[in-house]
Amino acid sequence: LTAALVLIHSIAHSQTMWYRWLNSPLLRALGVISYSLYLYHPFANQLPAAIRTVPVAILFSVALACASYFLIEKPFLNLKDRMTAVPQGPLPS
Repeated sequence: LTAALVLIHSIAHSQTMWYRWLNSPLLRALGVISYSLYLYHPFANQLPAAIRTVPVAILFSVALACASYFLIEKPFLNLKDRMTAVPQGPLPS
């Protein structure tokens, strides 16, 4: 219930200074890769112990998610768009 109230409040006040950061390009980009980030973030635990710090793990996870999005997810989304596109022009007789 609290999460729903916070969500409604942030939408209602989205143009105010306090909530404008939700529409920032950085958060939008994270939203685009969020599913890939969810899938690949556990791989950061497999980094060698010598470099496994929080900043390195975050950068590694984001880089892996970006690569996955642009190399796997986006081509399939483009293919879906081509397969479901409605032909333009007059109908054949």
